[in-house]
This record gives sequence, structure tokens and C-alpha cells, in this order.
Amino acid sequence: ADAREKLASKGTDLVVGNDISREGLGFEAADNEVYVVGREKERFVPRASKEEVARVILDSMMAEMDEES
Repeated sequence: ADAREKLASKGTDLVVGNDISREGLGFEAADNEVYVVGREKERFVPRASKEEVARVILDSMMAEMDEES
């Protein structure tokens, strides 16, 4: 819900949200788990390496750009 609100309030095309209260994920951890929220689509990325999460975010950004053109 927070990511969708931020998407609307900031006027961005894509927002990535994660639960910073979860131990072993996010800051100072090798893995993360995120929601990638776009204007039309949401994608949950289950626990994965930060490199894999970055790939999903980049793919989502590219998909948003393709939809705009």
C-alpha cells in the first residue's frame, strides 16, 4: 500500500518497496525481497540475491519504458 501511495504522490513511473523490519533482508544483508509497483502492474520478488532483485527492477523499468513509447 505504501509503494502504491508513493507512486501516486511522487508522480513516478515505478516504485520499489521492501519491508525494512524483516531480519536478514535489505540493509547489510546479501538478500532482499521487494514489491516492484508500476502504473499498471505490480510484481512481488521473493527472497533473492540483491543482484537478482536488481535484474528484476531493471527489467521492470525497461517494460515501463516500452509501454510509454
